[in-house]
Amino acid sequence: MSKRTASSTAIAASTRQPRPITAWLKENKSKKEKEAKENSDESESKKLKPTLRVQLELLDENILKKVQANNEPVKNQSQNKQDLQENKKEVQPSGLRRSARKLPPGEKPIEKPVPREPDIEDLPPILFKGRINYVSEFHDCARVCDTLLTQVENSKDRVVAIGFDLEWPFSFQTGSGKTALAQICLNEKECHLLHIYNLKKLPASLIALLSHSKVKLVGVNIKNDVWKLTRDFKEFPGQKVVDNNCLDCGPYANSVLNRSCRWSLERLTAYLLKKRISKDSSVRRSKWHIQPLSDKQKLYAATDAYVSLLLHLTIEQQEVLNQARLEEQEEAAVAVFFS
Repeated sequence: MSKRTASSTAIAASTRQPRPITAWLKENKSKKEKEAKENSDESESKKLKPTLRVQLELLDENILKKVQANNEPVKNQSQNKQDLQENKKEVQPSGLRRSARKLPPGEKPIEKPVPREPDIEDLPPILFKGRINYVSEFHDCARVCDTLLTQVENSKDRVVAIGFDLEWPFSFQTGSGKTALAQICLNEKECHLLHIYNLKKLPASLIALLSHSKVKLVGVNIKNDVWKLTRDFKEFPGQKVVDNNCLDCGPYANSVLNRSCRWSLERLTAYLLKKRISKDSSVRRSKWHIQPLSDKQKLYAATDAYVSLLLHLTIEQQEVLNQARLEEQEEAAVAVFFS
């Protein structure tokens, strides 16, 4: 080697910078991470092998079951029914209720049967067969209400139910007209029809009767009739009567019969009384404000008030029966407890 080459090599060696320690540490760290990753991948692959083997074994077992099921002979229909009944007994023990979400596939929850509403057109008609007392003059209306008010006050009953209804003319052009007729029925023997269309104000005895503390006005959607009377006669205390004297047969029937229906007079009559009440549109939309009323109108109006009273009495009787049955069950439970 010449002196010139040796001197250049010495100069290069003297000018070369030493390697920083940070670079060395970084390189060493990356090597360790790489080794750790390789070790983890190897362990994951070792874990996967037995899991995959188990899954394959389960798959083979399911395929084998399907093949065996296809090769079995078909059972007859009676055997299938018997097996189904046995499965149901195993699934749902007696005395226990299962949630519909927890039932096995294909099994429906047991529902309590609800009485089916009858076909109204197939039912026999119901008509009021008592005396119809029709009055139209102010003094006659006042006299009738005075007599009824005396009956209510002398009654030994704590509550006196009155079948109550209203009729008024209706036109698709002008809408509802003024209240024309008020129907009052206290029993099945007599129904009072008060034609009040031409009256400028209601008799005081009529207001006293409808707002008496012992009186309950009964009917379907009875509050609507009371509000209608309030709009047409400003002196009538509609709010007081609605709060204290109205008993709607619809909600009353739902509470006693454990139903949740929006009843009309026609439907509730069919359901409870098994009778068909006339809702002839030619009579229902007739000219109720024109006097005198026809016999058809009088019978239609009297029947509505009478049926309203009859529905209330029927529901009340059912409520008494329900209470008696509940007391018998409680007494039986107490007897069993102390026996």
